[in-house]
Order: sequence, then structure tokens, then C-alpha cells
Amino acid sequence: MKLIHCSDLHLDSSLNALPSELAKKRRMELITTFVRLTEYANDNGVSVIMLAGDIFDTNFATFATKERFASIIKSNANIDFLCLEGNHDEQNFLSTLNYPNLKRFNSTWTSYSYGNVVICGASCGEISCLASSLSLSPTNQNIVLLHAQIASRSQNDNLNLVDFTNKNIDYLALGHLHAFRQDKLDRRGKYCYCGCLEGRGYDELGQKGFVLLDTCDNIKSTFIPFAYRQVEQISLDLTSLNYAQILDSAKTLLKNVNPTSIVRLVLEGSYKIDTYTGIKELEEIYSQKFFYFCVKDASKPEIDKSQEICLSNQFMSYVASSTLTEQQKGKVIEYGLKALRGENL
Repeated sequence: MKLIHCSDLHLDSSLNALPSELAKKRRMELITTFVRLTEYANDNGVSVIMLAGDIFDTNFATFATKERFASIIKSNANIDFLCLEGNHDEQNFLSTLNYPNLKRFNSTWTSYSYGNVVICGASCGEISCLASSLSLSPTNQNIVLLHAQIASRSQNDNLNLVDFTNKNIDYLALGHLHAFRQDKLDRRGKYCYCGCLEGRGYDELGQKGFVLLDTCDNIKSTFIPFAYRQVEQISLDLTSLNYAQILDSAKTLLKNVNPTSIVRLVLEGSYKIDTYTGIKELEEIYSQKFFYFCVKDASKPEIDKSQEICLSNQFMSYVASSTLTEQQKGKVIEYGLKALRGENL
């Protein structure tokens, strides 16, 4: 038997890292990737898709997207969708859908059996109570589905792995973290975060996808990279580089990045004022080469004492000759000198 463990679709996310038109297109891609997932399932003999929470982004999920999600479930009647509500999901939406292949979980343990494979799950609740009430047969292949974050103590939606050891779990399928992570749970089983299907912001870098499970030989799990786009963040240290070297370094760092990616170039280190190439130029060069490209400037000017005095005098002279009021001039000079010294404003 084959199953898919996926999570954190976050359909209809706001996607604030992108301009509005690209965000709109990207929101469509999130639901399209879920459609592609069902196509993969059909092509590869997958019987069950387990959704470990956060199907939607609560505050942004539209009626149209909910209807689209429902239609995907309905049109894939040969696949069982085992859906867990996460902390971002609108509570009770799934309960309005009445399809035989949609299986839900409540705040207490609910189990679904497929021969000797038993999938047991519970929606967001008090994890410590769930851990103490979990009872699984040692003769079954047991999968436990939860939306929780690993912590030192089981409470609310935090999960202490120790509380779930020695409970006959073969595979603890987790949602909530957006990066793939898998390790041993105990001598019998493992735990796994499948991560999200698509990266949405610069805190969701690298490959995203789902986990394919095969129960023929115990429970074999394989991470399948599946995202249509990746989010990439690349750092460029400007220290000691001249103008041409800055451009060459950026070209080298970006040459192997997929053009479909969402890319942020972070400028770091210190630069000589007379050789620094500005943010605007780099953005003009690369904005057409990727789905989206931006520059984050975390660098600072390299100024020796003689330069600082010269710059300070020029700056104050410029402000003094401006048409600002005396009060405004004082404030501008105050903040300008702080900026030259690299102080927080």
C-alpha cells in the first residue's frame, strides 16, 4: 500500500514578500501544486493522502479556493483524503464537506484501517492528554497523524517526543514545521515532518515537497521534492570588492539558480563608497531573469576617520544650505551623523 504524507498547503496565503500581481499568480500555483499531487498519486498507485494540517491560511481563504479544494477531493474518489485541522485552518470547514473519501479527525483519537495499516490522528488539542490516551496494537502497522511542534514539554500544540515513544508507532506523521525533517522516534518507529508543498517566503528556503510511504516492507518513507518554484536567499559579501568584482560575484552566485525561483540577494560586509554598486542596478540586471528578484542591503560603508570627518563636514554644509527649518536641519544632521557612524536610528 502507498500513502502520501503532506502538510501546510496554506492555500490563499497573503504572500506579502511578493508584489500583488505575482502574489496572485503564486496563490494559484499553491492550489495547482495540490492538483499535481493528486495526479502523482493516481499515476503511482497511491491509495491515501494524509494532510497533516494547515490546508488553508485562516484569514485569507476565499470561498472560491474552498470550493476548488472540495472539487479536488470529490473528483478523486479513488483516493482517501485523511484531513487534519491545523492551527491556521478555519475550524469546522471540513465538516461541511460530505464525501465518502474525505476522512476527518476530531480532538480525540480517530482511527482508519486499511488491512493491517492503521492511521490514527487527532486535531489540535491538549497534546499531553492525547499522548496518555493513545493505545495501538503492536501487530498493526501504526501511523499517527498530528499537527504539532516538537518541544521539551507536551502541552497545547507542543509535542515532547518522549511522550510518544514505546507506543507501537511505526511512523509519526507531523505537520506544522515547513521543512523536511525525519529521525528515529524509538527502536520501532520514526517521526517525520514532511514540510510544506511550496515555499512562500524567505523563511521557507530550499526544496519543498511531500513524503511517499510504502507499507510493503515495514514502512518505507521517501521525501519527494515537488515544488513548482523554490525560494532562494543568497548572500554576497561586498568587503574588499570593487565595482566590477561586485557584478562578477553576483553573476557567479546566481548563474545556477533556476529562473523559476523567487530570489533574494543579501548584500553583506562593508564597501568602499567610491566602488559600491547600488541596489537599483543589481535589481535592474536580474529582475527579468527570475520569477521574482530583490536585493536586501545589510552592508555598510567602509569609512576611515579622515573620510568620516570629510563626509561629516560636507553633509552638514549641505544640510545647512537647504531650505529646511532650523529644527528640521538639527534633526537631519543628528540622524545623518548617526548613520555615518553606523549607529541604529
